[in-house]
Amino acid sequence: FFNNQVAAKLNANTIVYDCVVNKIDYSGANTTTTSCANGNSYTSKQVIVTASMEVLRSGDITFVPDIPQTYKNAMPNFDMRPGLKAFLEFSEQFYPVSPLFVDTDLDWYETETMSDPLYGERMFYDETFGKDTNLNIMGFFVYGNPAEYYTSKGTQFVLDDILSELDEIFNGKATQTFKRGIVQDWKVQPYVKTGYCNHVNGDVRATINQFKTPINDKIYFAGEALPDDNSNWGYAHFAAMSGKRAANQIMGIASPIPSSDAASLMIPLVLVIPSLVVMPFLFLS
Repeated sequence: FFNNQVAAKLNANTIVYDCVVNKIDYSGANTTTTSCANGNSYTSKQVIVTASMEVLRSGDITFVPDIPQTYKNAMPNFDMRPGLKAFLEFSEQFYPVSPLFVDTDLDWYETETMSDPLYGERMFYDETFGKDTNLNIMGFFVYGNPAEYYTSKGTQFVLDDILSELDEIFNGKATQTFKRGIVQDWKVQPYVKTGYCNHVNGDVRATINQFKTPINDKIYFAGEALPDDNSNWGYAHFAAMSGKRAANQIMGIASPIPSSDAASLMIPLVLVIPSLVVMPFLFLS
């Protein structure tokens, strides 16, 4: 969807790849300079930062001047947990689906008791559900405490463990029909470092609103941890909506409204996305 409906419609060179952002200098009177590890830099009026909260609090991006202490104080309130997905393709569908989730005795659970060692989610589902394909692809999702068992152990460990569990239930059919698999372990990704926000501790509204407030009308924050309704964190669509909210703030059509003059609203901005790739000169219309 992103490739076809968003990226394909952008002008050439709008998205810059392999440019790991390591510094954002907003000390200039009317400009900010976003610098990358490869030596490239981009000048803009404003910057929208959507790096994960784990990346922000790890200090991988240096802000000049440093961001105010109120933002730093709010960072620990975001409870970031590990998350992992795996996709396994089989030559046949040996597992029942009803209608989306794999309907078996597979170890499925969701618990919201934070003191529970199993706090989090773990599920198997049909990745091809609703799609026009003849492929047999099972999805596996695990988040929170249960993800600690898998994270950082590598693709082969995860796939072997899943196949072993499926073989027990389906009499070895998983291994017999297995074709290939991939694993996405977000915690070990150097430009992500986490799954997603699980909970906001303390004063939820104050914590999230702190990051909805721009710094000097130059630095704007967005992402899954900063939903507009201050409650639905962890969802891709709310992450997208938070980006729209930040863009609207820059355009002067959302609250809080930046105090910058109208002319600044037509000046390009730089968008720092979670993988720390830079999207420069994104014109707002």
